[in-house]
Amino acid sequence: MVLDKQVIQRRLADMDRKLTILRRYSGMSPEEFNSDSGRILAVQHALQTLIQAILDIAIQILTDRAVGRMETYGSVLESLADEKIISSELIQRLRGMIGFRNILVHEYTTVDEEQVKHFMRTRLDDFHLFQETVKGYLASR
Repeated sequence: MVLDKQVIQRRLADMDRKLTILRRYSGMSPEEFNSDSGRILAVQHALQTLIQAILDIAIQILTDRAVGRMETYGSVLESLADEKIISSELIQRLRGMIGFRNILVHEYTTVDEEQVKHFMRTRLDDFHLFQETVKGYLASR
């Protein structure tokens, strides 16, 4: 498979749009944020799709490199580090996102809204760092 940079760039652009919205929400006071009950659902969906975008981009890059060790989402991240595409430090920061994604996807009735808000307020830079790392990788190809 040949790496389709345009597909990855579209995913990165979509990540930018969602991160812009989440940054606006994260800057709101708790009262302002909570004034619209739909915001928490929008945040949950945006976070879920952002995490999935990381995994989808990673799988596309690894498939292009003919890496065959992708049995779990965790192994996808480990393979990025093994291939020297992403630093071990960034992988550590991203690893917890997979578990969070699984909660959002599979346990939606028990999602702790405060945990979602905390994740939004503290982890957006991790997405940005991933984006910048991937952009650097694409530029080198």
